[in-house]
Amino acid sequence: MGLTRGVVANIESGRKSDVTVDQLLAIADVLGVPPVAIALPLDQPFRFVRVRDGRSTRAARAWLAAKLFTGEQLPEDSEIDETTTPATSVAVGRWLRVDRYLDSSAAQDFLERVHRENPEQELPVDLDQHREETAALKREVQQLGVDLTVYRIDD
Repeated sequence: MGLTRGVVANIESGRKSDVTVDQLLAIADVLGVPPVAIALPLDQPFRFVRVRDGRSTRAARAWLAAKLFTGEQLPEDSEIDETTTPATSVAVGRWLRVDRYLDSSAAQDFLERVHRENPEQELPVDLDQHREETAALKREVQQLGVDLTVYRIDD
């Protein structure tokens, strides 16, 4: 797969910044993590990364790029098969928690806006309870060492 000692040394030292898909897959396999955990900063979901969009390149948040990278929904914790390595379990588990927090946070923002615009309208969920659940998810994600700093596009 073109993953010689020299190639690995050049990648580690930064002399080689372009990695083929075969090399990425081989490195992920050796480390026992999903390739997306190497390709993207999943511990910094709001950091911008460059994404190729047709013929142009644009910036996208790491969490969105991860969804595009996988092309499918990640499995729920219960669906991870028995051959999963500990490192894969940690990476996927971390990502699932980040994804749940981001979904909950977006839902909270939407509910807050609806409530501000139409205070009389009944919401489908208890807003205070949803706030507490979102705050608990945020604490859980931060305890996993995930940086939730929201970066500007030029950072």
